[in-house]
Amino acid sequence: NNQPRTMVRLLFLVLALAVGAQAQRPYSLVVQELKDLVDQNKTFHDLLLTAIDDAHHGPHSTQPWSLTDIYNFWEQYLYWFQPSNNPWQLANGIIETFANTKSGWSLLSTEPGRSWTTRLLDARGAYLWSPASIPLVSNWTHWNKINMSEYIIPKGGYTSFNEFFTRHIKMELRPIAAPRDNKVVDSPADCMMSEVFKGITVNHADPAKRTTLQIKGKTTDVITLLGSRSVGDQFEGGTVCTVILRGFNYHRWNAPVSGKIVQQYEIGGEYWLSNKGWTSYWDFMHRGVIVYETESIGLVAMIPIGMASVGGVNLERRVGDTVRKGDEVGYFAMGGSSIALVFQKGYSVDFVLNSNQTVGVRGKFATVKKL
Repeated sequence: NNQPRTMVRLLFLVLALAVGAQAQRPYSLVVQELKDLVDQNKTFHDLLLTAIDDAHHGPHSTQPWSLTDIYNFWEQYLYWFQPSNNPWQLANGIIETFANTKSGWSLLSTEPGRSWTTRLLDARGAYLWSPASIPLVSNWTHWNKINMSEYIIPKGGYTSFNEFFTRHIKMELRPIAAPRDNKVVDSPADCMMSEVFKGITVNHADPAKRTTLQIKGKTTDVITLLGSRSVGDQFEGGTVCTVILRGFNYHRWNAPVSGKIVQQYEIGGEYWLSNKGWTSYWDFMHRGVIVYETESIGLVAMIPIGMASVGGVNLERRVGDTVRKGDEVGYFAMGGSSIALVFQKGYSVDFVLNSNQTVGVRGKFATVKKL
């Protein structure tokens, strides 16, 4: 029955038309809204000019931007009309122009810029889920050199860029390592190992004495990462590791262990990131938390983290569900992303990868022994 699929296509077509269709205006609705804000709100206008000036005098500056350049920039970002074959060029421009200056970050993270930014991302998400975004697929696969023979292509092809981005892999190509042995932890995603931190100090009265996680030059602690002191307390003295998913990776994630989901929640946040310290990956990044209760290795927390304008962190299971190692539990929509795994004290965790080495989803990731 193709009726549900047809209805989905019609829904996203309507959303795409709402984003882009304007008979009398040169910009999309959301970019025109930004222009109206600039024209009508002097404080916002002046802050935008300051951000442009600060970016121009920063280390990544090329040339001064006019207000028209800014509107055209966001219009390109909304529809992702990149001027080169590099799909990340526009995202990097946003990061370096806005999030890397104090004035630029203030513009995007305080009102009215914060609300406008949210509407921009919603509009972009609607476009990336619409049939109008299909031409982006060929550019993405070409630039990232993706082997599409590994993936399941729907009959009739993908109906949007994000349907392609959240594509399903042929699972016979990713067999489960030690499916009946929870002491072998499987990779939650196609990913690259980033960092490992052992013997973490989670809940010290002095925040300066908590274990500082250095992740891509950013700092945070486990309580911030998990968004909960009570959840963080359960992992005092434990082990944390982080992995990175890149643009060409399969962006669905699977349970690294078998067990019962005893806690699951999302932590709201911005989808921007900064390289200069005005914000951090974790403090403001949208993320989810899934805590598995296992019979042999205690609690294991999994934190999927959206980065660089990720279009969604989507949790597919519920608290109380029992999952088997290798079962799909969620996915990222368009953007960069990361996953952290946290293990409790009392267990020795030995990872099979070193930093920057890669592994496929459901492949052997670590071995765990009770001390």
